[in-house]
Parts: sequence; structure tokens; C-alpha cells
Amino acid sequence: MARDKIIQFKKIIKPKQSLSKGYALYNEGKCLYNQNKDDLAFKKFLEAEKFGFETDDMYACMAWLVGRDSQKTDKVLEYINKAIELDSENSYAHYLKGYTLESIGQYSEALSCLLKAEELHYDSPYLYTKISYCYEQIGEELKSIAYASKAIKKYPNEIDCYRRKAWVYFSHNNNEEALKYFLEAEKLGDTSNFYQISYCYSELENHKKALAYANKSIIADRNNFYGYYRKGFVYYMSEKYEKALENFLKAVSLIKEEAAEVYDMYPRISWIYQNIKGDIENAKKYGKISIDIMPDYDFAQYRMGCIYLYADKNYKEAAKYFKKALALKMGETDIYVYYDVGKNYFSMKKYAQALKYVEMGLSIQPENLGLCSVKISILYKQRKYEEVRTLLQQALEKFPDDIWVQQANAMILGHFKQYDDAVKILEPIRKDLSEVNIYALFVLANCYFKKKEYEKSLETFLEYSQKEYLEYLEKQDIRSIRSFIKKLSKHFPNDERLNQIEENFKPVLNPIE
Repeated sequence: MARDKIIQFKKIIKPKQSLSKGYALYNEGKCLYNQNKDDLAFKKFLEAEKFGFETDDMYACMAWLVGRDSQKTDKVLEYINKAIELDSENSYAHYLKGYTLESIGQYSEALSCLLKAEELHYDSPYLYTKISYCYEQIGEELKSIAYASKAIKKYPNEIDCYRRKAWVYFSHNNNEEALKYFLEAEKLGDTSNFYQISYCYSELENHKKALAYANKSIIADRNNFYGYYRKGFVYYMSEKYEKALENFLKAVSLIKEEAAEVYDMYPRISWIYQNIKGDIENAKKYGKISIDIMPDYDFAQYRMGCIYLYADKNYKEAAKYFKKALALKMGETDIYVYYDVGKNYFSMKKYAQALKYVEMGLSIQPENLGLCSVKISILYKQRKYEEVRTLLQQALEKFPDDIWVQQANAMILGHFKQYDDAVKILEPIRKDLSEVNIYALFVLANCYFKKKEYEKSLETFLEYSQKEYLEYLEKQDIRSIRSFIKKLSKHFPNDERLNQIEENFKPVLNPIE
């Protein structure tokens, strides 16, 4: 945002001053100043001062000229204060003092000066936008909006006025209102906020327009990584992960030393590599980069935990990263960390710890089905079957069409020997069990066996043997499988299907030492 220069100098000069050498030098400096020959103007003002000439206007001009160097704020303030000492009603001097104090983060002091300038009838779009900005910085959002609105009303063709109001709303996550004023600024020729416009459209779930403005951002500067970063997030939020990865990697290729500015991109790259590409090596690579860039970013720590949990099954290592994520207060913004922490401790057979974290998540969102499912699984492993049955009845009332809830209910019915009811639930969803819990097919086979429908039992168990993920089987599961094969063999002593079942389970029934 530009700093105003003095538009009009005072015309009244004291008679003695007007005849002095200093006045002549001042007058030369003023002419050079108006011609934007800044260095020469400042030199003339310094010479005038040596001859004893001084006016508030001259010191205000000198303050403006020194202020071109942002490192010389002390000198700027020295000249401004001299101007105000000579004329306490110099509105420009108060404005420039406020502008300077704002630039070094002294917002309350800056605001006092800017409001004084307004009281003295100084008028400029930058005055009102600066007042708006200072109010925002001290937490006065409504006053900030009011002054941004005042700026627009007085200067309806000034881009900065619309941009200022847009940024107030944008900073407070009011994306709908922010978008309105960003677009107004664009109508007046603003090309600096395509990224923000794209972001607002994304938050409003208008991915088509979000993509259009991300492309505008790229066209405006093809070597600026921000445009590709934004475009990657548009695709990421639209679940078009291959295109998201392409643009994220383009952003990475353009980044030099600014990686910390887009720290949230790297764990998303990691997620895509793990869950879409199945590339665990690159998932880890970008997960580690994310932590190196921003170790206090909770999602980065969480992401590494998920890699170790789901890809490596290194539960101990996963627990370290989940612990760090929770220490960074991740659970306050994303309760799914409790789901994954619970799953991790569940996999470690530390059921009490698993239940502790699941309960923490449920205390925030009691009806979260994911967390409920982990709790039910924990209680089932703890053999608290009555509690499981109660929870499943509650879950069925809330989620009657959920396949996981249905199969879990069938499993508990099977435990309580309600085999007919279990079969009625599992048979219609049989094709879906591979995606939800393939072990439920084993339960269905057992229910048929208990009902003495041995042929159906054998066929179902054969299907189960073909689909089970053997690496997930626990010792207790393997014992149950071995026992069930023996039971079936009594009814099908020479059946080739049993041979096929044994062959399918051979890696766990007869592991090679």
C-alpha cells in the first residue's frame, strides 16, 4: 500500500523566512520533491535546515523521503515529531506518523495518530484502509469493517478499499463476504488476489470456479509456486488425487527456500502416495519432509503415524508420532486422530489404552460411527459381550443401513447362539463383507454349521478361505480355523473343497520356519 505524499504545501511563509537563503533552498527542494527527484529534494531540505530554515511541511517531506528506507523508522519519526512540534494541526504529519508506527507493529499508537489525522480532516483512501487494518490487528473486527466500508463509500473506484474489506472477512474465515469484495476489486483491475479468490470458492465448495482462479494465478506468474499449490488443493478437495499430486509436485519443483510457507502441502503429498499410489517409499519421504519443515504441525506427525500404522504395521513407531500429534492439540481440530490412535493400540492388543483414546473422541462427538466401531471391537476382544450387544442395538437405531453395524450385530447374535437371526443379516450383505469385515464370512459359515446346513457351511468357508487376508489373522483366529476344518472333515471326509481350504490356509496353518 502506497504512502501518501503531501499534495499541497502551505503558501504562507513568515516574511523573514521568505528572504533567507534557507527559504530559497527549501523552495528548490519543494520543486524537486514535486518532480519526484527525491534524493536531490532531500539534499536541498538538509541544506535549508543548516541555514536555520524550518517548517512543518519541510520536515513532513523529509520524513516521507527517509521513509523510503524501511530500516530508518527512528529517523522518520524524528522528522515527523519536529513537524508536529511546529504545527500540531498538520494532518499529514499525524497520518505519516500513524503509517510509520503501523509498519513496525505499534497498532494502538498508530491508530491514535491516524484518527487524529482524520479529526484534522486529512482525507485519503490509505488513511481509512490503514485505520481499518489497525483496528483489525487489535481485535476490533466490527470497527475494521466499518472503516473499510467508509473507504469504499468515499473512494468507490479505489482497488485498495475493496481489497481491505475483503481481507478483513478473509482473515476471519467469512469466505462468502470476502469473495464478494475480492471480486469487486478484480472488476477494478486487481490481479493480486486470484489465490484468495480460488481459496474462497474452494471453501464454498465451488470447485469449478476455484480451479479457474487457480489457473489465473498460474497464468499471472508461471514461476510462482503458489498457483500450483492452490491448484493442487482444488483437485485434492475434489478427490482428483492424481491431478492434485501433479500440481503439488510442480509447486515443489519451483520452491527454493519457501517450503515453510506451504508446509501443509507435504503431508497431503504423502497421503496421496500412500493411499492412492501405494508408494510407501515416497509417502515416507514426504512425510519426513513435512516434519522437517514444520515439526510442530500436528497433521505432519499424525500422517507419519498413519504410515507406520497402516503401511508398516509398526505400531510402536506409530504410537510415537500419534503421541506427538496429540501433544500438539490435534484432537481439538480433528477427532479422527482418536480413531487411529485407538486402532493402533487395538492392534498392539493394548485394549485399555485403545479404549481410553476412543472414549476421548466420543466425548467430543458421541455419535461418530468410526469411533463407535472401534469401541465395539475393543469390548468384543475384552469379551464384554453384553456391552457390545447394547452398543450395537444403539448403533442400529442410528445407522440401520450401515453394513459394518449390520455384520457386527450378526457376529454378536452368533455368539449368543441366535444363528437364524445372524444368517438373515449376513446373507443379504454377503458380497459386501470383503470390504467391511471378511471374518464375518467365517461367522456365517459357523452359523450354517450350527444349523446343520453343512453344505452351505462348507461353501461359505471355502469362500472365506479365498478372501481372508492371512497376515491379519491372530493366533486365536488360526486355532479357530484349524478346529473348524476338523469339524467339516467329519462331514466331508474326501471332499476336494476341504483340500482347497487347507491349501489356502497353508501359510498360517503350516508356516515355513
